[in-house]
Amino acid sequence: MPEGHLVHRYADEQHEALAGRVVRATSPQGRFDAGPYDGRVVEGVEALGKHLLYWVEDAPPIHVHLGMQGLFLRYDDPAAGPRKGTRLRPATGDAAFDLIAPARCEPMDERAMAALRAATGPDPLRRDGDRGEAVRRLLATRVPVGATYACPADQHLQAI
Repeated sequence: MPEGHLVHRYADEQHEALAGRVVRATSPQGRFDAGPYDGRVVEGVEALGKHLLYWVEDAPPIHVHLGMQGLFLRYDDPAAGPRKGTRLRPATGDAAFDLIAPARCEPMDERAMAALRAATGPDPLRRDGDRGEAVRRLLATRVPVGATYACPADQHLQAI
């Protein structure tokens, strides 16, 4: 399963390549309606724990959770065809990113976004992450000291 640090790396890489640019958004697999995002400017790409969020002008944010098998593949030649099973492919003239086998790839309304943020603990990998709150939650658990290795998997404690 891709962990939070990998999702942060994917988000940083895509933010650098896509933010502020008009993207061609497609769903080669046909399981995502890319129409509302095609031809629009990506305002940002960010990670929240194991969740990746695309912010696109005049469109609902896209929520991606990679689940157990999901991954992104980057192509520096966007003319290269998408890999089989690509759910979403945002592309510019310089790069394309194939999203393959995610557990979730969906638009989110404000209520769903608020619920996601409420259900996710503080993300110590974010610049605005509350590391103190993450430590407070970890120390407040009733998990025995020897079993704290399992705590990072609890997304309510911390989003990593």
